[in-house]
Parts: sequence; C-alpha cells; structure tokens
Amino acid sequence: MKTNNKSNIIIFQDFKEDKRISMDVYTDSLYNSLKELQLNNCKISLFQPEIPFWISLFSKDLNLMTLRFFRYIIYPIIYFFKSKEHNHIVDQSYSHLLYFSKKNKSIITVHDLIPILAWKGLINGLKYPNYPFLMYFSLRALKRAKFIITVSDSTKKDLINHFHLNESNIKVIHNGISEEFKQYSIQKKKLTRFNLFPNDESKFLILITGNQLYKNHETSFKVIENLQFKSTKELQLVCLGGNKEDLDNLSQRYNIKHSVILFRYLLLDDLIDLYNSVDCLLFPSWYEGFGIPPLEAMACGTPVITSNIPIFKEILGDSALMADPSDIFKLSQHLKILLENDNIRSMYINNGLNSVTMYSWKRNAKCVANLYEQTLLD
Repeated sequence: MKTNNKSNIIIFQDFKEDKRISMDVYTDSLYNSLKELQLNNCKISLFQPEIPFWISLFSKDLNLMTLRFFRYIIYPIIYFFKSKEHNHIVDQSYSHLLYFSKKNKSIITVHDLIPILAWKGLINGLKYPNYPFLMYFSLRALKRAKFIITVSDSTKKDLINHFHLNESNIKVIHNGISEEFKQYSIQKKKLTRFNLFPNDESKFLILITGNQLYKNHETSFKVIENLQFKSTKELQLVCLGGNKEDLDNLSQRYNIKHSVILFRYLLLDDLIDLYNSVDCLLFPSWYEGFGIPPLEAMACGTPVITSNIPIFKEILGDSALMADPSDIFKLSQHLKILLENDNIRSMYINNGLNSVTMYSWKRNAKCVANLYEQTLLD
C-alpha cells in the first residue's frame, strides 16, 4: 500500500529504569531494522519513558513499589496522551496499556508468561508464593490487541492454554540475532580466549549464562562435578551475568576444582569475544520464552548443549545436543563428546552455523511490518 499520507505507529518500550537488557535489545534491533526497510505507508517512532531524576532525591534505590506506581499509574496516563491510533507495545508486562488503546488497533509482543507459569508451579526452580494479580490484570488486556506477536510457538501455546485467546490473532515471529555475531578464525580464537587463558590450551572453557533460578545452574555444576576427573583437560566454568555468592556456594557444594570466572555484563564486542573464546555453551534451562544465547553462541562457531524443552526443539532442531534438564548423566555424556570428539564437534558447529541463518532481525522486521500494514488497512 503506497500513500503520500503516512500513518504514525509508535513503539512503546518499558521504563528505562526497569533495566531489562533483553527487552532493550529486542526493541532496538526491531526499530533499527524497520528503519532500514524504509516503509512507504507508515512513520515509525520509538518511545521509552524515564522516571524523573528528582525521584532519586528521595530514594537512592528505586524500590518495587515505586516502579509499580510508574508502570501501572503514570505510564497509562503518558500513553493516553502520547499514543496514536496504531501502536506497538513490545513487552507483555505493559499490556495493561491496551486498556487505553482503541480496540483492535494496536499490536503487542509477548515474550513469555513466566510469572503465571511459575505461580502455577509449571517452572522448576521458580516459586511465586502470591497470586500474580497485576500480571493477570495486564495480560487480560491482550484481547484488545489487533495482533499479538509471540517469539515462539511455545509461548503462543502458553497464551492459548492459559488465556484462551483467539489463535488467529497470534502471530509467531521468531527473534533475530545481530549480524555482528561471527565465528573467528582458529588462530584468532587461540589469541583471543577473552584474556582468560591466552594461548593456553590446557583447559576446556564451558560457558553458562544468566542468574535466574530457571537457568538451572545447579545442574551445570553437577555435570562438571561428574566430569571433571574424567576429562582429558581441566574444566573451567565461565559465567555471564551470574551472582558470585551463589556461584561460590555451588562450587563448594559440588567440589568444583576451579572457581567460576564471572562476568556480570559485557558490551557487544566483548560478548562476541567471549563466545569465540569458550569451548561450549551449557544451557540446561528449565524454561525459556525464546533463548537467544544458544543462537548467539552457534553464530560464533561454539557448539551448544541445551535442555530438551519445547522451545529448543522448535528453534534449534538438530543443531544442538539436548537432554532432560535433570539428566546429569546424559548432559555429561554430551559435554564430553563435544569437548573431545573432533568429528562430532565439527558436525554440531556446522549445523549451528547453518541454523542461525534463519534468525535475522531483517526477517523479523519484515514480518512485523506486514502486521503493521494489515493493521493500517482495517
């Protein structure tokens, strides 16, 4: 559809103070890719609210109640005055904003239903003792959306099962990964090793990521405990985004020979260096809405072991070794094979490199733009 009068679509982010890095990556990647498409029929803008600086004069740390006040009271007021006829809300935690949109005029992205599933006892390692009233209040507004984007079939099924939404309004659009995630040459990998052990080939480096309980770090430590005296090299765990105290406690509990190397946060270039420096990503999560780290690792030529939960079967297929997230023996077998069998290792590296070509932000943006156009036509 081509017209000289472009319609306005605003992409609404969560509060900057939420510090939800994954949401920021999703929004920035989508927005930048949409701009590259140079759409003829709509003008897209981005809005992210911030809590006024003077609030910090009364509280050094923004507590939960302050964030909730701004999320559920202040943001709807801002949204009411700032929103256009067509909008895109990019985080299901803010789906209550749909109460202030014209029905069947806006789009929302749902990444996962973790609070709901955890409260129902459906995610190992997570317990929500109190009824998640505010999340239910928000998610019940989803019926007002023209389209609901889910990042996976797994999340789509969760939405249908727990909220009985119209399946035809839910569109699965997989996340992308940045084109900057690339495999280094063998020589560059040896030189880089992220300054962990440059030019030192005496250790296997196994990466784990995240600090949420559903990431299942305890199982990873059990795997290392089971394998550390059977491996041909020393095993060294590296963690991105974990909690040092928790990691130290797990190291002591499972008699891990080497202390975990912890990186709390890395810029993009350093993250790519890290993926290229390790020998394997061990990712036995109990639950994921999508799970980007395995794809990022694969794009860097790093083989991956994951749990066999539905999302990984959906997006990874045969490009990763999988096992039940509680099966220590099977996960240990997989890790030993990937570290010590060059032929199998090469096969999974190649499978991974082929798989990640399916997940680009350009592809994601084209699918989202198509939904924008359908929304504008009505």
